[in-house]
Amino acid sequence: MYLDPRCRILLLFLLGIATFIINTLTAQIIMMLALIGCAYLLHITPKKLLSTTRFLQLLLPLTFVLQVIFTLISNWQGWQETDWLAIFHTAFFYTFRIANLLLVMALAFNWLNALELLDAIYHWLQPLRRLHLPVDDLFQMIFIAIRFFPEVKVRFQQIQSCWQNFGPTAQSLTERLKLLREIIIPVMIVSFRKAEILSDAMTIRGYSNTNQRTYYGALHWTKRDSVVALVGLFLFAVVIM
Repeated sequence: MYLDPRCRILLLFLLGIATFIINTLTAQIIMMLALIGCAYLLHITPKKLLSTTRFLQLLLPLTFVLQVIFTLISNWQGWQETDWLAIFHTAFFYTFRIANLLLVMALAFNWLNALELLDAIYHWLQPLRRLHLPVDDLFQMIFIAIRFFPEVKVRFQQIQSCWQNFGPTAQSLTERLKLLREIIIPVMIVSFRKAEILSDAMTIRGYSNTNQRTYYGALHWTKRDSVVALVGLFLFAVVIM
């Protein structure tokens, strides 16, 4: 089911806020199951969902251990008198909260790409043009950068693979830093050439500050988006009540 990027941003924003509003472990577990169900409906595989935030998943055991330690320090009453069930309950609660936040982030990365996000923000900021703010120029630079950086990454990988195949292998940290310096110089030269080509192409096509921007694919808010947004706002109101 296709939804307008503005509707998707609204739903993800509500999910992120609900993660911090829910104050019970049972509700956090229910929310985790709901997020997993949403990922299944969006055809996001568990492997892709977990790989998106694989580096941040180290926060889960760290949160659990630190919460247990800090709770013991603040409420220590001896091995017999200490309420271990309450301590582990609190630790699991904060761990599930962080896990749900990571799931919301994973959904955002897999459900919404960078261009859709910026396009939605651009449409929200359009009324600021009446105040003569350079909204078009700002977002034009951002859109160009998003398109330009992947090209630089591809060139860097190509030059790095060629150097590994035909150049000397770097073993120590100093040699790796020298190798990185040797790779960055041709990458910068290629990037400057691409920037000059892009600048000439924009000049030839008549880009200027006076021309009104055209759209390759315009955003359309449909009845489906309105229904989904209202349902999301209703569920969010139920959660905070």
